[in-house]
Amino acid sequence: MQAVLALCYFCETHGPRVLMTTQSISEKLRQDYCLPTTSKGLSTFVSAKSFRTRLTEESRCVACTSFIDGAGVITDDIEVGISYITTQVALNDRVYNLVKYSCLHSLSCEVTTTPKDNIPKLSPIKSRAVQIPESNKKWESPWEEANAEAKDGVILFGDDEHGYTLSYTFRLHDYKARGFSRFLSLILVSIDKLFITSNFHFFVSTMSSTIRFLQMESNMVFDREQNDPSNEVLKQAAASRASLLPAHFLRTYVTKLELDTSRSLAVITGRADIFTQLHMFMVCILRTQTRLCKEYLLEGVPTQDMLVMKERELKTDDGASAYDISCSRCLDCFETLRKIAHMLENLPKINGQSVLEIVLTQLVTGGQIVLKCRNEALSKRFLLALSSLLPLGCVRILYSEEYRHVFVSNLFGCPQETELSPDAIDIVVLLLDILFDRIHSRQPMAEERETCSLSSGSCISSPMSTSPKDDNVDESLAKHLIEILPPTKSFDFEDYVFTLIAYPKYTAPKYGTPTIVNRYKQLILDDDLSFRVLASVVGNTREQWLNKAKLIYQLGRQKEGIDLKKVLQIMKCTKEDGTVLLFFQAGLSYTYKQQVMGVIKKERGLDK
Repeated sequence: MQAVLALCYFCETHGPRVLMTTQSISEKLRQDYCLPTTSKGLSTFVSAKSFRTRLTEESRCVACTSFIDGAGVITDDIEVGISYITTQVALNDRVYNLVKYSCLHSLSCEVTTTPKDNIPKLSPIKSRAVQIPESNKKWESPWEEANAEAKDGVILFGDDEHGYTLSYTFRLHDYKARGFSRFLSLILVSIDKLFITSNFHFFVSTMSSTIRFLQMESNMVFDREQNDPSNEVLKQAAASRASLLPAHFLRTYVTKLELDTSRSLAVITGRADIFTQLHMFMVCILRTQTRLCKEYLLEGVPTQDMLVMKERELKTDDGASAYDISCSRCLDCFETLRKIAHMLENLPKINGQSVLEIVLTQLVTGGQIVLKCRNEALSKRFLLALSSLLPLGCVRILYSEEYRHVFVSNLFGCPQETELSPDAIDIVVLLLDILFDRIHSRQPMAEERETCSLSSGSCISSPMSTSPKDDNVDESLAKHLIEILPPTKSFDFEDYVFTLIAYPKYTAPKYGTPTIVNRYKQLILDDDLSFRVLASVVGNTREQWLNKAKLIYQLGRQKEGIDLKKVLQIMKCTKEDGTVLLFFQAGLSYTYKQQVMGVIKKERGLDK
């Protein structure tokens, strides 16, 4: 709810009442409130329990009733997908309470602070005097001035709990009302105070136009009823003795005789479609302001990941959706990352270097990591967890039965039977295979195995024993069972074991480890860090090194020759860190690269 417009009326019998409320909702939610439109152009609303309760909990008369039986008027804005609904009471409970609170205050305790000399007189009314034969003097009308000078006008009130209200109180002339006038208010209710104050003049001017329209219509009816010959009978009968009566007695006497507080707004204005007309005015106010006022959420300069996501248009070249890659930033992926990091760290070291360091070094330097696993879902979880350590522009995830080179996918998953290309060198190949002792504890019941074997077209003569004596299970049979027997519980990483099949030759101790690898390893293996903190710190580290890559990219393309080795020394980066920065430049967006090159070319043109 950005804003709600409502027309309020002070009923002589029931007190402050909301005549009609106009609010905007999404077209997707329209079916939750409305039934198909009737032939009369009105829409009947679904009799939801809360909505019907609000309609019946307040006693109303004809004067304080606009739409009956839950009817209302709807206007659809097809361009933006918004429906404007006008009903007697608001559809939403929260909006209903806010409007009811504002209605009570606008017609009772909240009084405008506008000076008497500056009270906006929208439509001055000339009082109609009774023509007495003996004298041409008109009745004095101090009651109009006393009633209009205090309460009519614009006022802004509210708080954070009850919302903020812009109220415009006014009066309509009614020949059969007490004091010959009806007290109403047009209110705008919103939770956002800034929305009202920043558009104050627009709302006041448009609400004034609506009020002028109502006053013009009521004045015409008021004058017509005063000139009605049927109303002159009482006036002529009392005219001969008017000079003998106290001041204003005749006016009070006539008013009491002709008093009718049950006249509706349609009778006062002489328009049967007055509420439909008001609906059009209110929709115009809300719709115009929605189009004029556009809100922008400024989050600072967009990150490289945001630009890459926008450039990929939610779909990457290798078939993996950008949405899936962005999921690597969720907390579940960091939980998976910590789990597999501990598993890799516990594997035997290679040349004094842990398998986790080998995998992380291969990852941040742009090498390819191949995971062989029959479970495609588990394989993608592993690859997505690793991708959380890289900028989105450096991530190319793929799972396929055929091998793809590193320029196609640097995080590649495949089944165990997939043969790698002979020219695929300097890659890390991991095998993720299930532990056979887990098979025994995950076997289905005998009936399930029989059903599964029949459905798969195979026959198993005897069930597999789960006793400790039967440890010599044929490996091929076990693998076959993995494929045909559905486990009662899905396997997780605890049920698998990693095996390092191949690794690059640069893992010898003479080669150093990049600084970012040591930082990542320290963070991931720290169990004291919560996953939310881990995600924040890893993201900060990733952005820090991406900014270094941006600096190297800018300086490396300048006209003057710049010694990048000295730049690396200034940034306290080693030779191995330079390889990381070179790979991270692939994570820079195309927009950023074009902007940098455009500035450099412009500077070169000025030098010439």
